[in-house]
Amino acid sequence: GREAGAQLAQRAASFGWRVDKLDAPDGTDWNDYLREGKRQ
Repeated sequence: GREAGAQLAQRAASFGWRVDKLDAPDGTDWNDYLREGKRQ
């Protein structure tokens, strides 16, 4: 989840890559968020 994303962002940044990380809203993941948007 979020911890794995943070670790990946740190690793990518160590290679000199620019990293922008945006967490999904609390209690969801991006798949949940995107699926909910399609129902509205």
